[in-house]
Amino acid sequence: QVLDAFKILFSDTQVKAVLVNIFGGIVNCAIIANGIEKACKKLGLKIPLVVRLQGTNMEEARRIL
Repeated sequence: QVLDAFKILFSDTQVKAVLVNIFGGIVNCAIIANGIEKACKKLGLKIPLVVRLQGTNMEEARRIL
């Protein structure tokens, strides 16, 4: 799902940066972080990316990113 979202964002040439803000107890931040990492590698990130993850497994997510 993260990869699909990033494909949509990166396909728009007017997007200058991406902010990902995840806050919650149910969402596993490590899963989101893994998705972000894989999407950036696969799509070749060329714009600034700011990520804020707050919630379950946020320390693990920080290590991943």
